[in-house]
Amino acid sequence: FFDKSKNSSLNLPSANLVIDDGNFKANLPVFSGLKYQTLHFKNTNLNLRSIDNQFVYNLQSNCSFADSLKIKGHFFPENKEFSANSKVGKFKLHNMLTIDEGLFSPLSSSVDMEIDLLGRGDKELRVLFNGSLPDFILKRLEEKVQFNFKNAKFVFEKKNNNLKLDFIDLNLANPQLQIEGEIERYYTSNPEEPIYRLDLQSHNINLNL
Repeated sequence: FFDKSKNSSLNLPSANLVIDDGNFKANLPVFSGLKYQTLHFKNTNLNLRSIDNQFVYNLQSNCSFADSLKIKGHFFPENKEFSANSKVGKFKLHNMLTIDEGLFSPLSSSVDMEIDLLGRGDKELRVLFNGSLPDFILKRLEEKVQFNFKNAKFVFEKKNNNLKLDFIDLNLANPQLQIEGEIERYYTSNPEEPIYRLDLQSHNINLNL
C-alpha cells in the first residue's frame, strides 16, 4: 500500500508517555446533523512511545459506549503514514448518539467489531471492518424501517478522490438480505465528472418490511 523507497531524514527524540487507570470525558461536535452524548472513559491505560522515527501507541479503556475498547497502531510523522487496529466489545451506538425523530435513529443493541486502518495523510485510506453493525431505524417518508444486522465484513478504500466500497459479506436479519459486491466512484480524464460503478449481488432476500 505504501512506497517504502524513500529514506527517512526525520529524527525523533526517544520518549515514552504512560497513563494508568485514567478517567476522562469528551464532547464531540455536531456532525452532519448528528448530536453526540458526552462520552465517558474509565480504567484507561495508554502507552505512547516515539521510537525509530515513528509514534507507537496502545490504548485500552472501558467507556460509556462500549464494554471494552482496544486501539493500537503506528504513526510516521515525516510522510504522515499511519496504521491502527481497533477492537470494540459490546459497542452501543445508542449510548453515543442523541436519539431524536430525524431520518436516522439508533436502536438499543450491543455488537462486537474489529477495524483495521491504513493510510497516508488525507490522500490514501484503507479500512477493513469485520464484525456486526448496530441496529437502527431509517425514516422513509412517514414510515419507519428497522434494520437488524447479523454480521458485516467490508473494505473501504480512498485514493485521492477515488472511492471504493467492497462488501465482502453484509448479512441482515431484518430485512432478510445478504449483499456482496462493490460500489465505486472514480475519475478518468475529466476531473469534473466522476464515473460511478455499482456491482452488487443479493442472496436470501425477504423484503417484507
